[in-house]
Amino acid sequence: YEISACLVGSEMCIRDRWYQRRVRGSSRGPFVAGKGKLHHVQQMKDSTPFLNSIQTLKKQLETEGYLFFRDFLSKDLVLKARKVLLKQCRKEGFLDPEAPLMEGRCLDPSKGPSFLSRPELARLEEVLAVLESEKLFEFFRKFFGEEPLTIPYKWLRAVKYGEFTGVHIDRVYLGKGSNALHTVWIPLGNIKIEQGSLAVCPKSNRSSQFEQLRTNYGTTEVGKDGVQSGWFSDDPKIVSESFGECVWCTTDFNAGDICILDMDVLHMSMTNTTNMYRLSCDTRWQPGSHPIDPRLLPIRMNPMATR
Repeated sequence: YEISACLVGSEMCIRDRWYQRRVRGSSRGPFVAGKGKLHHVQQMKDSTPFLNSIQTLKKQLETEGYLFFRDFLSKDLVLKARKVLLKQCRKEGFLDPEAPLMEGRCLDPSKGPSFLSRPELARLEEVLAVLESEKLFEFFRKFFGEEPLTIPYKWLRAVKYGEFTGVHIDRVYLGKGSNALHTVWIPLGNIKIEQGSLAVCPKSNRSSQFEQLRTNYGTTEVGKDGVQSGWFSDDPKIVSESFGECVWCTTDFNAGDICILDMDVLHMSMTNTTNMYRLSCDTRWQPGSHPIDPRLLPIRMNPMATR
């Protein structure tokens, strides 16, 4: 495995040679994405080498629409959270009793727990230690230049076979408050592309290619369900047909990795084509002094900041 990183002028250049051999080769693709397929995907740029350069990270987030970090969170803490959630799945009869617990193998691939409607699971001590990690507060404190806040509700998911999240931007869900609100996508375990990894269309947050999409779809509001009604499409092919060819980036995520998203970047998840649940969570962060989308109240400041 080899990563080479360099700065070329103001641009970041990161080459993951191992990934390009493994994914850009024909051995694994095409990948099922929503109700369509992606025949060519690119590796997410790894921003980990630039963690100590906030200005470089701000530049990449502005131009690419995302930041991807390897091993940002404690792997041990992430796996503890995964274990607690999978124990709950097993208790409720969703897991294959013959398979190892941490594998998260479905007993019936057509059934799965609805974590989104059970916010108490995200408040479990082991889970919250990951979702509201002090390391995340520390990062956003530096990134925002002030004390950050995070939304108490966590978009916790156990994604079963055949499920996915369609193409969307977060502004349609979260756009009534701070323009500096960011999503942090956290895989709760190792997640291969085939299991439903996050996929991003880089530069779609600023590129003139998607200006019409941001102006029209990006200013709409989601319907009552708050999920599918906010999707632009359930097939990435529709994006290309509507706005021209676009690149999609993804990766095999490991426990401890995170991806930070701009509110206006197009993203989706690949479809889970395995017999294992994909455990992941979206958390939301913004500067503490900024206005808050009233749909997201109440908020949560860093408990350490009030001591």
